[in-house]
Amino acid sequence: MAIFAKLNFQGRVELDGNEYRACAFRNCVLIYNGGKVDVKFCSFENATLECTDAAARTLQSLGQNELLSLRRL
Repeated sequence: MAIFAKLNFQGRVELDGNEYRACAFRNCVLIYNGGKVDVKFCSFENATLECTDAAARTLQSLGQNELLSLRRL
């Protein structure tokens, strides 16, 4: 896993396979495919989570096949 610490992110960000520590996500589309990801002490502003692949299939099986807005973790 790649480790990102105290960084600012914008735009599209692939989450899978990474660790994020004390990062800021602003005006982002966070892409989650269902793989391992670790997020701690991060902030989110105007961030949207887009689930694809295995993550999308899991949400569909739960009956929630829409994008999720992240206000704060």
